[in-house]
Amino acid sequence: MDFWEVFLMSKTKFILRWGVILFVSVVYYIALAAAFQQFDIYRQNEALSAGAMTLDEYRISVDSIALATDGVVNVSIFSFPVCLLLSLLAFKKIR
Repeated sequence: MDFWEVFLMSKTKFILRWGVILFVSVVYYIALAAAFQQFDIYRQNEALSAGAMTLDEYRISVDSIALATDGVVNVSIFSFPVCLLLSLLAFKKIR
């Protein structure tokens, strides 16, 4: 193999490696945005209901905040290691 063949093969692998990592990262950020969407929907609904709240409405509101926040936290905590492992796997397999 001459220099140019090795160079082109190396460049192709470089592009493939970083393309896989970019794809995994984009999927991670889309999942995170989807989790934030639930919190945003709650926030918009709360902005519409102005005025005094009963105790039951307050508890429902707090539960909704907790559920929306849990969704964001779960996606960020569990998806980040998966994203990292897939990126490392791409570097290991595509040499």
